[in-house]
Amino acid sequence: MTPAERNGMLQIISDLSKDARGYRVRLDYAAMSDDELQSTWDGFCEELDESIASESRSKLQAQKTWEQDLVRYMEIGAKSWADAIRWDMDAYNARHCGELDVGFYCYLRDIDYALERRIKEALEA
Repeated sequence: MTPAERNGMLQIISDLSKDARGYRVRLDYAAMSDDELQSTWDGFCEELDESIASESRSKLQAQKTWEQDLVRYMEIGAKSWADAIRWDMDAYNARHCGELDVGFYCYLRDIDYALERRIKEALEA
């Protein structure tokens, strides 16, 4: 491996470690052989794959719990899906400057931000 290729690999390993663990792992990369670097790269790729899968499972579970909570609001008197969402947003104090903050609400509920548009549409209906 050329020095330029090795340097590029080190940059990517640093990014992979950050994506996989949330911080840049500090190792003595200069002392590693090319094979050891490749093994480190492969390990961080596997960790990242598992991290992504775990986050996906977590988001799906959070969405399921969120939807169950909204159904409970409907059972106790919310007249619409929008009312149930508003009640839940109030329960989670998801307001910014007095206005409902859907992005912050998604963060608080740990639900996927892809639901933000769906929630906004329900609130506007």
